[in-house]
Amino acid sequence: MPGTGHLRELRPLGTISIDPRKPQRLAGAYRDYARSGVTSVNYRLSLDHADLTALVFMGPSARHITPPALAGRVRSLPSPFTVTVDLQIRIFQHPRALAWVTTPPEKR
Repeated sequence: MPGTGHLRELRPLGTISIDPRKPQRLAGAYRDYARSGVTSVNYRLSLDHADLTALVFMGPSARHITPPALAGRVRSLPSPFTVTVDLQIRIFQHPRALAWVTTPPEKR
């Protein structure tokens, strides 16, 4: 799940922001699952214009900005340009799967 700082430096380019309700939506979607782990991933990337363009077009913002508009906006940035990666990797297990792995093989 993206954190609040994830790719924030790209928002002036017209990228979409992260829905502040995303944690609640994910909690609802995975309510039947046990969360068994969380790992935070935070680092910075130094990207040239081609990499910045590719980064924007591999995400959901690709549907909200045209290639010519993005190219013009990216050209206005220094190269290289630094962006923040801010993620939480969450691991969920379905209760049946959890029961299966904790049940001795002879009782399955």
